[in-house]
Amino acid sequence: MKKIWILALLAVVAISASAENTVMKAFKTDKEYTAIGVGGPINVIVEERTEGNIIIRATEKILSVIELKVEDGSLNISFPKGFEVKRWSDLVQAEVYIPYNGKLHEFGAVGCARIEVKPQITAKDVEVECAAASRIELTKVTADKISIDAVGAGKVSLAVECTSLEMDVTGASTVTISGKATKCEADVAGASTLNAENLHCSQLGAEVAGASSADLSADMAEVEVSGASSADIACTTQLTASAAGASTVRYSGDCQVNIRNNSGASTIKKK
Repeated sequence: MKKIWILALLAVVAISASAENTVMKAFKTDKEYTAIGVGGPINVIVEERTEGNIIIRATEKILSVIELKVEDGSLNISFPKGFEVKRWSDLVQAEVYIPYNGKLHEFGAVGCARIEVKPQITAKDVEVECAAASRIELTKVTADKISIDAVGAGKVSLAVECTSLEMDVTGASTVTISGKATKCEADVAGASTLNAENLHCSQLGAEVAGASSADLSADMAEVEVSGASSADIACTTQLTASAAGASTVRYSGDCQVNIRNNSGASTIKKK
């Protein structure tokens, strides 16, 4: 992911003001960008608009400090270094509406940020990075390769169609994913959750550890579960399973099962 830490202001044009001190402003930039990075409690919505300005809706206080900049091909949106939210009521509600330019393929959110992409994304490689209680929602992504990194209570949800899919879910994070992929790799750790029962992988390699859980689906799968974790998998052809440290693997389907290891009060069983 390109640097998502931020910034300087683009050209600003005031549009209108609404009740309760909420103001809308329009930002213009001539620079091209293929990535979006958001830092702080800001909601970003990518819309099905191919032309037009970037619209920001917030209180006058927030508008006076929010920063936008296109740098190294990334549109970065954040608050300045040292800016502090003193009350929970302040932890809002800057909303940024971005017209879809047809080129976006990298998304990064940190610090209670949220990115919602309504148009379908089609690209060669797509990268998603979500951290520090942030959330990223993508409607549909079609790509050769998709990489997802969720950490620190990050939440990611999307539908995919791809050849290669890599998922790294750690630190009490959650990824909810559907669709289909040829080759999937998943690393789930630190009390995290992978909801992928509606994602069908032709080949799957998954490691689930540290009191985490995963719901999976594949033709051929190799699953390793440890540290009081659990994995539920629907498998059609072949499953190689390993469980240790009071963990559980539950499987369904008519697949051939190869138990590589089953130790430490763990269980591998058919549903």
